[in-house]
Amino acid sequence: MSATSPANFLSQGSPEAQLLLACARTTLDLTSVEKIRAILRHRLDWDYVIRKAHEHFIMPLVCRSLNTFRNAVPKEILRKLDRDFSAHARRNLFFTGELLKLLALMQENGIRAVAYKGPVLSASAYGNVVLRSFIDLDILVHDRDIPRAKELLLSKGFETRTQLTKTQEEAHLRSRDEKDIVFVRPDLPISVELHWAIASLSLFPLDSGLLWERLETITFGGATVSNLRAEDMLLILCVHGAKHSFTRLEWICDIAELIRANPDMDWNEVTERAASLGTTRMLSLGLFLATNLLAADVPRTVARNIDADPKVKSLASRVMASLFSDTTNLSHGFVDVTFIGNLREKRSDRIGLRLQSYIHNFWKAVSPNVEDKEFLRLPAFLAFLYYVVRPVRLAYVYGPVLWIQIIRERKRRWLRRVS
Repeated sequence: MSATSPANFLSQGSPEAQLLLACARTTLDLTSVEKIRAILRHRLDWDYVIRKAHEHFIMPLVCRSLNTFRNAVPKEILRKLDRDFSAHARRNLFFTGELLKLLALMQENGIRAVAYKGPVLSASAYGNVVLRSFIDLDILVHDRDIPRAKELLLSKGFETRTQLTKTQEEAHLRSRDEKDIVFVRPDLPISVELHWAIASLSLFPLDSGLLWERLETITFGGATVSNLRAEDMLLILCVHGAKHSFTRLEWICDIAELIRANPDMDWNEVTERAASLGTTRMLSLGLFLATNLLAADVPRTVARNIDADPKVKSLASRVMASLFSDTTNLSHGFVDVTFIGNLREKRSDRIGLRLQSYIHNFWKAVSPNVEDKEFLRLPAFLAFLYYVVRPVRLAYVYGPVLWIQIIRERKRRWLRRVS
């Protein structure tokens, strides 16, 4: 799909993409209901719908929305959706329980901690912990508490995903471009990101200390925990999505649902803070996508500010052109330099981001990682050979994927011709 305007995208997108967009919300208004009903009259590629719902982490929303139209959905598809939703709900509830245990553990040991995204965002923005997908737990603590928090996680069976020496860890904590340490549990499908910052300072120069002065509380899962204010969370979600080029519809859903759940949002505060941090364009991009794709509602003054920046529409068109492409993303962990380089308003900030992105991509491309070492285990004295192993592994893993993409695209074209 080539770059397109929002209006063209919404009117000319495939029926499958239209269905996913119409279903990707917690509440269906009359317009959405009529649109879904009309789309379900088409012959749909249900394999594509289900696959993209999972890829975009919106499967629970799609299941919930389509449940309203059970008579119009094939029975085998309904059974598949019901199974997927049940498994997802059990997983989310398990993750929620583990999060509450960790927060209680931190509190018992005098560590102030706040969870964000994950189950807390599910409860506060979506109204239910099972309506949003997440793959890890994000916990923010003061940087001074990182060593103690780390020891607590290690005592509970977690281990750091990347093994660092003491010197490397100290450098990691001091870096402007690092923000967390990732922990995993070998015996459980769970990971924890222990944060001392929200994002790299070059992308989001926010003093995390300010967030601690503005916390609210939320009750869910039978416990009351700290939560970031909606105004802060909105900026964080827009920056996070922009950083990843909004390649997941879920990140746009988060923005739309947060806005719907907070009709009394202080928009003056949001826009003023974005301007002071140099993140107005990232805020505008997130809001543009949420309003145009998912019918989120923002004040007219905010909408006018979005329209005043032509770069926002250009960036949004790039997002929409690739959002439902059936091309598997082979650039996991890499940064879209052109996209990232246009996210800041000041020329000096844009140049800095581009340079940082080029450096990041170079090291990402050549540096062996855990997958390379698992692909072929070598003794320590032959570790230098992983620089040869890496391109071989990438060709082995992604070569078949490219063929699968070609077959899927041909199948979709055939289905469109016969429908």
